Amino acid sequence: YTHGDLPWQNPIVMVGHSCVLSWWEAVKNEPLPEKWNEYQKRIEKGLRQADVVVGVSKTMTECLQKWYGPLAETEVIYNGRSSAQFFPKKKMPVVFSMGRMWDEAKNISTLDHIVDELFWPVYVAGDAENSDTTKTRQLGEISQSKAAECLARASIYVMPARYEPFGLSILEAALSECALVLGDIPSLREIWGEAALYVNPNDPQELQSQVQGLIQNPSELQEMARKAREQAQNYSTETFERRYIKLYKKMIGDEKQISPRKQTKTKPLSV
Repeated sequence: YTHGDLPWQNPIVMVGHSCVLSWWEAVKNEPLPEKWNEYQKRIEKGLRQADVVVGVSKTMTECLQKWYGPLAETEVIYNGRSSAQFFPKKKMPVVFSMGRMWDEAKNISTLDHIVDELFWPVYVAGDAENSDTTKTRQLGEISQSKAAECLARASIYVMPARYEPFGLSILEAALSECALVLGDIPSLREIWGEAALYVNPNDPQELQSQVQGLIQNPSELQEMARKAREQAQNYSTETFERRYIKLYKKMIGDEKQISPRKQTKTKPLSV
């Protein structure tokens, strides 16, 4: 984000996928340590120079405004994935998740507390370094093609996140027709609406109850999987690309209206 304050000649579009301050608020639930004050100042300076700040969700855009605003102009452009890359196969009685096991925001380690209470095995893919998770069946870091295969076979995808501005792995799971059980946070409610089940990220018992409920109710499981895949169609790469092209064309058209600070630069930067 600090690159927004470099001497660019052209209009500046900055895209916000996450930030430390919003992460800290969601995960730590305590005031940010003073050592991050300089970070906040520099990010604020960079983002305020942007002509447009794009958020990957409305929630993320609001977070950027809250911590670094007022921003000149904001827009929401959701991430996208091609449905051709992810597709369901014959589903197996498996619960699946993937991400950094040690990441407090992803909160995947919570699955360790419910494994013994579930009828189905729980598989997790991702970096498990420095994680004390021991009960889930860990696959380690896997390739994109292997991840797609796992998602194609899994019946339920779980991400009890405390912080997730968008969640590409959730989109991939939905395209693979997995039923979704997600952390009950504003961004995931915004993106998935009624196409997912939600749990308090800090309540393993609630997570266990929702996952076990799907396991014991095949008709609800199938219905939630169908809803997830249907909702996922709203986040296609075609829509993603179209929105960005429209934005870039708008910026080119508005080039004569950019601030004098940017117009006085004589040399573009090479990066």
